[in-house]
Amino acid sequence: MSQSPIIRLHSNDNVVVARTELESGVYLESEGAISAKTIPPGHKIATAKIVKGQPVLKYDQIIGFAACDIAKGDHVHEHNLDFAEFDRDHAFGAGRQDAILVPESERRQFQGFRRANGQAATRNYIGVMCTVNCSATVVRKIADHFRGDALADYGVRWFRCLLRYFCQPGSGRRGGFTGSAWWYRVFG
Repeated sequence: MSQSPIIRLHSNDNVVVARTELESGVYLESEGAISAKTIPPGHKIATAKIVKGQPVLKYDQIIGFAACDIAKGDHVHEHNLDFAEFDRDHAFGAGRQDAILVPESERRQFQGFRRANGQAATRNYIGVMCTVNCSATVVRKIADHFRGDALADYGVRWFRCLLRYFCQPGSGRRGGFTGSAWWYRVFG
């Protein structure tokens, strides 16, 4: 099923927004309208006749008034939109509706922890590091073994990445190799 070429932001709106450029004559099935001319992406299309002086609604809010009669399917933009003073009801949250929550048993889980500073964190990286150059092949083979979904066999979920770190030449070096600063910062 293809994505609709328009976005309806609120059921009370008398305009919709073009997702992509709409050529003249495109039938907008959900609105029963035909684009009267080419409509640029992000621009508005009238979904009903809007009589001169009538409010244009987007997000169920008045964004202007028709400067002339606007036919269903017409491009609505600065050329046919006026701005005027009008009384506003600032009843904040009057149209608010309670959110429909996903049942607890169907909610996604976050397997993380809280740091001392209160930030959330995850431990969904596994690092395999060689401490001496002669173990680099073993580290590579371990990392290669766990590619893809291999960790699922061990009950590991939410796994993002297996990191391999290899030391630079010099068996027995004490730090200083590429990546060692990162390891000392994380594990040190």
